[in-house]
Amino acid sequence: MIPLSYSDDMMVETSPSIKEKCASKGCMLKSPRIRIVIIVVVTAVLAIVIGFLIGYFVPKPRKEDSDEERKDMHDKFESLVSAEELERELRFFTSEPHVTGSKRHKTLIDHMETKWREYGFDVEIPEYQVLLSVPQVDQPNTVEILDNGVVKHTILGKINVTTKAEPKRSFPYFPFIAYAPPGDVEGELVYCNAGQEDDLLMLDRMNISVKDRIVLLKGHGAGVSAAAKRGAVGAILFVDPQSVAREGAGAKQTYPYTSWMSKQAVFSKAISQRNGDKLTPHIPAITGMYRLSRNETDLPSIPVQPISYEDASNLLNRLGGDEVPWDWRGTLNVTYRFGPGFTKPGTKVRLRVHNKLEVRSIYNVIGTMSGQEEPDRYVLVGNHRDAIFFGAADASSGSATLMEVARLLGELKNDGWRPRRTIKLCSWGAEEFGLIGSVEWVEEHSKLLMDRAVVYWNTDVAVGGNYVLIAQACPILAEAIFQRMKTINGPDKKTLYNSLLEKFSKSVDNPEEPWTIPYLFFSDYLPFYMSIGVPAADFSYFYGDEKNGMLLYPVYHTQEDSYYWIKKFVDPEFAYLSTMTKLIGGLALDFSDTAVLNFNVLRYAKAVKKSFKEIDVMMGSLNVSTTFVHHALEKFMKASTLFHSEKNKLAGDEGQLVLRRINDQMVRVERAFISPYLRLDDPMMQHVYSRNFQGKSFPGVIEAMERGNAAEVKKQLSLVAEAVLSAADIIRPVVSSKQGGK
Repeated sequence: MIPLSYSDDMMVETSPSIKEKCASKGCMLKSPRIRIVIIVVVTAVLAIVIGFLIGYFVPKPRKEDSDEERKDMHDKFESLVSAEELERELRFFTSEPHVTGSKRHKTLIDHMETKWREYGFDVEIPEYQVLLSVPQVDQPNTVEILDNGVVKHTILGKINVTTKAEPKRSFPYFPFIAYAPPGDVEGELVYCNAGQEDDLLMLDRMNISVKDRIVLLKGHGAGVSAAAKRGAVGAILFVDPQSVAREGAGAKQTYPYTSWMSKQAVFSKAISQRNGDKLTPHIPAITGMYRLSRNETDLPSIPVQPISYEDASNLLNRLGGDEVPWDWRGTLNVTYRFGPGFTKPGTKVRLRVHNKLEVRSIYNVIGTMSGQEEPDRYVLVGNHRDAIFFGAADASSGSATLMEVARLLGELKNDGWRPRRTIKLCSWGAEEFGLIGSVEWVEEHSKLLMDRAVVYWNTDVAVGGNYVLIAQACPILAEAIFQRMKTINGPDKKTLYNSLLEKFSKSVDNPEEPWTIPYLFFSDYLPFYMSIGVPAADFSYFYGDEKNGMLLYPVYHTQEDSYYWIKKFVDPEFAYLSTMTKLIGGLALDFSDTAVLNFNVLRYAKAVKKSFKEIDVMMGSLNVSTTFVHHALEKFMKASTLFHSEKNKLAGDEGQLVLRRINDQMVRVERAFISPYLRLDDPMMQHVYSRNFQGKSFPGVIEAMERGNAAEVKKQLSLVAEAVLSAADIIRPVVSSKQGGK
């Protein structure tokens, strides 16, 4: 071997120091070339590690699905819809009464949580402590006819109910008007039609006083506030066979032999000026929150009790006074008279109501399937879980639909599909007490939802008939709804769109299209749209026929709204529920998966502009200029037209940031119309443009005009102008659709 070093005297192995090596040969560590190599190697290793982490934790943008691929996905979804599963879920939900706060609700909540987790959803069960009104099971409410103080007839607020589907089981039904206060009152009876202000004004003109008397009211929409303001001490409600037994009220002409409401059925509902928890307006009813005292609420001030139309006939048949006008009459076999009092002297009515107010816990069930590319954008689908009693149509048909949508989305997920955006399924509690579950959830998460929510799809009474499928929607959603309806055939083998076009009114704004009706029926879409400006729609198969057109289903909010009623008279093969599932699920897929959201802002701008023309007509003698509002509307139209043009130029290869910006602009247009200064009775109603329940837009302006307050009209017009200008600012194109990178 070769020695490391040597001398002439002797050969000895030595080990030089590092310093000596560096001095004699030059140190490798100081070589620029070596340093560069080391830096390159370290950088490459770091790049590999970072790349791995990004690839592992950050979802890769997928290639945008083609139209054909999206169609295949929808076809697969629709092919998996099962009538048997829908029937099984409806049977389960309606096998027992499930009134808010009952023990049955715990069973339903556990059922939904278990199933949704099985389908691949994360599940939350938020709780709220809210003010509810409950009847006393050991002391039912009563209406009595007194003859000189002696009870001659009693109408008991308790009915033992059996159904054809569950013939061996009996359930007690306690019909009542939620939030009506307890009371024991007695007096003469006065018939007041529906009890609206116009009805009481007619009585005023006829010098018929309701002071210290009990009023008898007719119809689902009957109200008590106008009579209470005039001194009425109590109210009795009934629904006339004119609307719920149109083919006759005989035993064989009504339930359980036909779909019409029987003479034993009793309609129940809640009466309140405000939606949501009555003690926590504007804030969620969670632990620690400030609550109003009960005397600060606007709950009814007089006791109220519902009765059947058979019992109403007994009262009307004894009533004295003049005959009522034809439009106050129903179809009972009696002469409808005003009163006051009965034909027999000394006869009065006594009303005993024992309702009790209690703070109880209610629960929502929220299922979340996170989006792959835009997890911070939410597509929401919802329905309420509670019922007046069995609640087959309202709202268990919607609950069955929601359960089937969840199952099918789970099937798609198991096959490898993931939504682009997050999907949230929502089962609301206590809707029948004034949309409490949805209102409280929206109040709790309003800031988050205003930032992230894209759309809310609702089905309350998914199937309440088999005549026509109706959409209650805002203008910005109409085109997307119609496009989806054109792809789905109903049980009549026609597309949902063509069926709607044939059976329902044509749109005034777009005569070639059917009419999407304004929000006529209260349900859980309202807090989303009215409070935080989330585009929303509700869908329902309505009862009716060619002769009568669209009708509210006859057994609505009664003990006869049962599984048997749905199965026997409306949807024996569960074909209509299957169709509703395809529509709701299809819209959920549309808005959770497509790169560019199908909102039509130009259509919205045109609707707002046209609606305001009606305000000009109604302005009448009020000396208030609307020119500044028209200028704002023109700016909104111009910006929307320009945006629509730019959107139509999209080629499909735009960058993600461009698509995100375009979508956010469209979503936020609705938010521009939210204002806390509308001064409407219900704090939930904050949408400046929204059509009210008479189909009239700009409710703040209309209410101010009806009061004849010119200053308030100007304030409300200013809110309209500010909202419209904000919408124009939001939707005005920022950059060309080709800018922004890929």
